[in-house]
Amino acid sequence: MKKFFSLLLVLGMVAAVFFTFFNKGSNLLSNPSPIGLDLSTYLLNGAQDSTQFIESVTALGVSTIKIAIPWQEVEQSAGLFTWSVNPQGTQVDLRDLINRLDQKGFSITVILEGFPSYLQYENLSEESIASTYLESWERYVKAAVAQFGDAVDAWQIGQSVNLPFELQDQSIAAAVLASPSTYAERLKLASSAIKEADSSDLVILGGISSDTGNCINQPSAFLNSINTLEAWDAFDVIGIDLDTYSISPEGKYMYQTYDTVSGTCLTSAEGGFNLADIIALVDAAGSLYGEKPIWITSLGWQEEDLSTIAAERGTLPDVVRADFLSRASVMLLGRHHMEKIFWQYADTDSTAESSFGLFTRQVFKNLSDSLQGFLSAADASNTLNGYYQYRLTVSGMVDIFVWRAYGGDEFLPFTLQNVDGYQLEAFSLDADSIKNGKGTALTVSKSGETAFLLSERPVLVKATPTDLQERLSLYAQNFFTSAGQSLKNSAEGILESQKEKASQEVENWVDEQKESLFTMLKESFLKWLNEALNLEKFTQ
Repeated sequence: MKKFFSLLLVLGMVAAVFFTFFNKGSNLLSNPSPIGLDLSTYLLNGAQDSTQFIESVTALGVSTIKIAIPWQEVEQSAGLFTWSVNPQGTQVDLRDLINRLDQKGFSITVILEGFPSYLQYENLSEESIASTYLESWERYVKAAVAQFGDAVDAWQIGQSVNLPFELQDQSIAAAVLASPSTYAERLKLASSAIKEADSSDLVILGGISSDTGNCINQPSAFLNSINTLEAWDAFDVIGIDLDTYSISPEGKYMYQTYDTVSGTCLTSAEGGFNLADIIALVDAAGSLYGEKPIWITSLGWQEEDLSTIAAERGTLPDVVRADFLSRASVMLLGRHHMEKIFWQYADTDSTAESSFGLFTRQVFKNLSDSLQGFLSAADASNTLNGYYQYRLTVSGMVDIFVWRAYGGDEFLPFTLQNVDGYQLEAFSLDADSIKNGKGTALTVSKSGETAFLLSERPVLVKATPTDLQERLSLYAQNFFTSAGQSLKNSAEGILESQKEKASQEVENWVDEQKESLFTMLKESFLKWLNEALNLEKFTQ
């Protein structure tokens, strides 16, 4: 009888998977997308009320957001909290806003940061400066947790916490408040209040600025200080504000780091580090004291840098933004304990140009949708030839992301290998939809290869196993949150086989491909270009 009921249980699980698998309208995935939006600047510098803000956020298709509760705004007099902000003359009730966001199902991360104007430190000793500040800080944190704790899932303790504290005409106080020892106490006090209210809420250290320009303040040195100050157990997640420059995500630049073993500053070898290398350094430093997941608490490129690169490529800044953000996210996810990435939605001036344009909005939505149920990632890139390829296991399939690191919108032939046993459908990441059947079907050869044309614009290839057992296995991985070994196995040997591929063979494959991505990519790009530049009015 027990065997009979066990069999019924197994058959029931299989039936559930079958129903979900073959019902395109269903949503098996309980795992939210690992990419979210940092809307803190957008909220504090915008002119929208709560309703308009929620409508804007909903339209972006995001499930995870980050906003700030600025200390100086909500406690202008000691012990008196207003819980509202007044950006651009429009009052926003934070209680109403956060409660409504929670009711709509958003996962909310809150930044606790700021400096109230009532705190003054003239003629105080360093010890008194720290104690006075920390007493007020604890009151602010406890009040925020009591007010918003039921709706908030994670709490970020500060921003750019390894950078100098800006406090005009109070240099001694600024030095005390910027010290790792003061931050460690802030972290402990906040963690105690947050965990006492809800032990399941996450406490985020940072964000830590990834590049301060001074190795004694770099992430590795700061993490070493936090551990030395016995605050390593006071947080759950390492948050990194990832600094970017006028180069692509794959580009390298000179970087200094602090070596905790020798206590010396080290400079990257010739060629430098890229964004993934910097996160690897953070993970290596953190692992010395106890492994912690890493979140990118802020990722974005400055508008002037995007404009410069766009001019060189002959395209729009928003196209470059969409390309860089999506490529960086795919590069980082699933490696070095990276779990979540927040795209910075707007720059501090909150101008129209610094908000997401049509390209970035659509790419964010499509990338977010494709990463629902994300499990693991494998790097199958051939960086010597400038081709980047990452295979991400999501529920029931493998999402393959490919692009070139340079060359702009020039298309060159590319051969995707080790895809035997998969049905392939390709999409440009800025496509109107990445639903099944809306992309371009790719033919797989007997040797397990397919070919298409590729540029710097990322391409998503959905790889669905033709073998039903393999498909069910991938779904089961999501049910039991186990790592996707199918992805890693299929990616093994790609680097070596890619090197052996002759250029003539690549060209032959491109000729044989009946529906290349060239037309799809071009049409997608031109469609967006028409909308962005409103070219139709000039052609009528």
